Amino acid sequence: MGIAPFWGYQMLLCLAVAHFLKLNKAISIVVANISIPPMIPFVLYGSFVFGGMFMEEPVPIGFSKEITLETVKMHGYQYIVGSFALAVTASAVSGIATFLMLKLFSKK
Repeated sequence: MGIAPFWGYQMLLCLAVAHFLKLNKAISIVVANISIPPMIPFVLYGSFVFGGMFMEEPVPIGFSKEITLETVKMHGYQYIVGSFALAVTASAVSGIATFLMLKLFSKK
C-alpha cells in the first residue's frame, strides 16, 4: 500500500486490508510507511522506470520544452502502471523473504 498511488488513503486501506485478511494491524501500518519523504523520490523514479517495462513505447525520462496534455497523460499512465506493478513485486519479494527468514530462524 505504501508504493501504490493511494496518496492520503494508504493507512486507511492498509488497516482495512489487514482487518479483512486478519493480519497484524500494527505491523501492516509500519510496513505501509515506505513512502516517507526521504523515500519518495526513489519510489516515484522506480515506479516510472518499472512502468516503462510494461509499455509498448516507454516514455523516456527527461524534460521537454513542450508540455501538453498528451505528454502528461502518457507520463501519468506509465507511472500508474509502474506503481502498481512495483507494489505487487515489492510485496511478493518481501513476503517470500519474510517467509524464508521465519522458516530459517523459527524454533522447532
